[in-house]
Amino acid sequence: MRLVWSPESASNAYHDTVRACKDIQPWIGAAEYLSAQAAGLNAKLIVETWSDKSPIANSIGLIIGARHAAGSRHVCIVPDERSRSAYLTGIREVSIINSPTVEVIVAGPDPQEAMESLDGVEFMVVNDGSSRFNIRALRFAKFGQNGAVLVCKRTSDAIFPSFNWNGMLRRGTRVVNSSFVPIGKGLDVADIGARYIFGTGIGGDQGANPSHWINYVEETSGRDPLSRF
Repeated sequence: MRLVWSPESASNAYHDTVRACKDIQPWIGAAEYLSAQAAGLNAKLIVETWSDKSPIANSIGLIIGARHAAGSRHVCIVPDERSRSAYLTGIREVSIINSPTVEVIVAGPDPQEAMESLDGVEFMVVNDGSSRFNIRALRFAKFGQNGAVLVCKRTSDAIFPSFNWNGMLRRGTRVVNSSFVPIGKGLDVADIGARYIFGTGIGGDQGANPSHWINYVEETSGRDPLSRF
């Protein structure tokens, strides 16, 4: 088994996020992309890390994406109470988010315990791959049986080499596909293979998993909205 892409859910989440974020940022960017990804993958457990002063638009996108993913749980891991307060204030200021269902966990300076309590992560977003907090969150993430998609949002304009996902994740995690998406300062994206459960036939060889990040078209215009950035 593996995560299955739903273009209708992705499209609906994308357009709802455009409307929700129009007063936060006048351009289409990572928030819409993340929303469409989370919804399109029908991710059952969405996890993000966030800290005070981080952009709130991406979190709005994930909240909307979770709403379009049937039965999804959305969890935000923050390092302190100040971040928790800023996060909740930020999402409540967006009129379309009437009653956010996101769970906010204050993990302290090390998110290991919080991450290990969340089994079955299917979509995960971190804002900065150089932050120790985010590195630890990735390291101790427990991914879903059907695999997962990970996104790291770059925070610098500097040109970096390919993102070293294998160096970030716990030993034994299979990265079956990775890519760079040129939105904003850039998004590093990784596709994590399904778990192989001995004796069940579940998981196994994923082969070359075709990219599914940008693969649906607006019915009215024929444009691919996620490739316009």
